[in-house]
Amino acid sequence: MKNLLGLITLICLGWNSGFTQTRYDKYFSHCEILQLNDSVLKVNTGCIGVTIRDMDGDGKDDLVIGEFGEIRCPGQEKAKKPYVQGRCRVYKNYGTSTRPVYKDFKWLEEDGQPLYVPITCCVPMTPSFADMDGDGVPELFSGCYDGEIYTWKQDENGEFTDKKIILLADGSPLNIGHAATVFPGDVDGDGLIDLLITSLYDGVFWAKNTGTKEVYCFEEAEPVVCGAEGKKIEANHAVWYDWDGDGRLDIVYGAHFGGNVYWCRGTEKGYTEPELLIERPDNVQPGVELGQGHGDKPKLCIYDYDGDGKDDLVLATEVWESTGNEIGPDFFEKLMNDERLMEPRKMEKELRRKMAKYTDNLPRDKNSVPDARIPKKLYEKWLEATNEFDDRLQRIMAEVGGTSENVGIIWVYYRK
Repeated sequence: MKNLLGLITLICLGWNSGFTQTRYDKYFSHCEILQLNDSVLKVNTGCIGVTIRDMDGDGKDDLVIGEFGEIRCPGQEKAKKPYVQGRCRVYKNYGTSTRPVYKDFKWLEEDGQPLYVPITCCVPMTPSFADMDGDGVPELFSGCYDGEIYTWKQDENGEFTDKKIILLADGSPLNIGHAATVFPGDVDGDGLIDLLITSLYDGVFWAKNTGTKEVYCFEEAEPVVCGAEGKKIEANHAVWYDWDGDGRLDIVYGAHFGGNVYWCRGTEKGYTEPELLIERPDNVQPGVELGQGHGDKPKLCIYDYDGDGKDDLVLATEVWESTGNEIGPDFFEKLMNDERLMEPRKMEKELRRKMAKYTDNLPRDKNSVPDARIPKKLYEKWLEATNEFDDRLQRIMAEVGGTSENVGIIWVYYRK
């Protein structure tokens, strides 16, 4: 709810007022927004994830984007809060290896249909690739809203098949919590692919692979903590990467709320306290133009985008973009007095009152990490009421004078 009220305030003030600057000059020289046909590349279904790899064998790496989605999953036709298909787009690189050009996209498919993971809130499909079974062909990985980790095999024709949910040795799904993303990599140097899993609400975990190169076997995921006090890493997406070049994998992550990006140095004893890589201060308004800040909940891909031998930081972010007409001075008053908001507002307040019986540490918005003392079912009811308020608010905004759209935008920050 806080996000939507903040959006309304931005609209009433004007999208181009009061910009300050995102701070990134310690590690990066400059940044740019990725383009599609000479305009900003926008994914109009909300938040996105990103990776970059050669998908068609032409020697040039393509842009792979996972989206939140808008097509309902099978069986969700009548659901009030439906699960939608978080699909995966491939934007072919028509340019060069050092200066990519994107013109169009195709869906990644399984059995002739777009492959997907089920999404209903807070996270997109977030694609990543790694060869987990040692056959020389990387599998596709993604988390989903309910927390399961999905994989697909790629056959000799480039088609993706054999969709599976990763299971533990006892046959239960590997699941650390809702709004999950996953990054595969060999963190302990034993030649097996482990998994770094992030839940928007529960933090960062790693699942050790104790199987073989041909047959994986994952242990229960363990929390990844940082600093001398063993603090939880509050993130929405995290990757392993040797940021300081010391030969040990670090953790680089996007904040669970807002637009900051951090890294925690890997040591023999664990991970150090987070250090800022990119700071997007609260007073920097996210937008779709250079001079504005990048969007919220950044999903990361570390990749040498310009071919200069230094790995850059590619951020897939979400931005609320105003697409409506001019908004009159009475817009906010009309919006807040609309009777259609009364019921979900009343429900949200009542559930917040119930949560206050367990703790004073109440969630400030639906992206906040809930206090562990709040019963899970109670929190989920509050989250549902908050989402209902937000959905109604968006529809009413369009009716009374202005519309907005949650779009995915990709920024590249170039390493010095």
